Amino acid sequence: AAGLRKGDGVGARGRAEIEALRLMCSRGLADCHALCRGLVVLPMRTERYREAGQAVLAVLQRWGLPVEKASYDDFYIDATALTSAAAAASDDTPRFEMEEVAAAEG
Repeated sequence: AAGLRKGDGVGARGRAEIEALRLMCSRGLADCHALCRGLVVLPMRTERYREAGQAVLAVLQRWGLPVEKASYDDFYIDATALTSAAAAASDDTPRFEMEEVAAAEG
């Protein structure tokens, strides 16, 4: 998706200093319809996103690392342990497999 959201890492100060980001602003639905007369807004399929997010979370939690779910599809992982020499040398270093997530989604 274009634009930036909360949690994108830029922060308010970064947005204020970058002209393209400063010019972006959030708009209400009425403003969007006024600017784009043919706009069609579909309802979010929350259950689908919730299920997919839970599947991704389950895979991430198998690593045994601290995971924080910020939204349906945003996760914060403390991967510090993976960067240590001991973790890098270990044969059982967790590997993220996209196929696992796809299989869990069905």
